[in-house]
Amino acid sequence: VCATLGTTACCSFDNIYELGEVSKRQGVYLHVDAAYAGNALICQEFCYLNEGIE
Repeated sequence: VCATLGTTACCSFDNIYELGEVSKRQGVYLHVDAAYAGNALICQEFCYLNEGIE
């Protein structure tokens, strides 16, 4: 499963928590592409977007 944290076109985010739960149940890997907005995830106000990421 591939998820995105910040697309280059409109900076949209997938729900990583929900995708992570589905991936665990199905026994598949979850790849998170955060090349565009991933650096924002270190900011305290955006940490909620990290939920479900190990």
